[in-house]
Amino acid sequence: MYLKGKKINKHPQKVEILSEETVYDDFLKIRKGTLRHEKFDGGMTDTITRIFNDRGEAVTAILWHKDLQKVVLVRQFRFPIMQSGNAWLTETVAGILDKGESKFEAIEREVLEETGYKAQKTEFICSFFSTPGNTYEKVHLFYIEVDNASKIEEGGGLDCEYEDIALEFYDKKTLYKMLEEGQIHDAKTIIGLQWLQTQDLISQNIPKI
Repeated sequence: MYLKGKKINKHPQKVEILSEETVYDDFLKIRKGTLRHEKFDGGMTDTITRIFNDRGEAVTAILWHKDLQKVVLVRQFRFPIMQSGNAWLTETVAGILDKGESKFEAIEREVLEETGYKAQKTEFICSFFSTPGNTYEKVHLFYIEVDNASKIEEGGGLDCEYEDIALEFYDKKTLYKMLEEGQIHDAKTIIGLQWLQTQDLISQNIPKI
């Protein structure tokens, strides 16, 4: 690996934390650190300040309804994206791990809370950092199957969390076309749907657009 024509260290690892503190603690916890870190040229940076959202782990799932042969997505209000012109977002079921909860327990709980369906098959796909520029949150992506008989609750989210969640059912052909046309705007949903599309390609069962 080269930087400005010079061979460089591929794997800088040294970090000096000079101070760290919580500057905001409500629904989100914001941490501020003062630090220096190793550079690719082998030197150290000047003292810098970085802020991050102390968020932890989250889960999300591609939810496949076997009887309907459709993907189940949810639609809900997202205050931070109001600046885009539309604060209601279509996305995959998702949530944060509760203390002491496994990622499998968390996603099956979230699916039940948001959709009313009890998971019939749960398969772990992968994990990824959601926004490493401002949080260490790692999202665990799952594939979950449900059917008519597994609809055991109303769903729609928790009243105590002021959730107001609507279910949307899409056939694969429609979703893949929406992906192609840039109509899906949520990153975890795009990742999940691209995984699903890849599985269809592998099985030679991809619907034609």
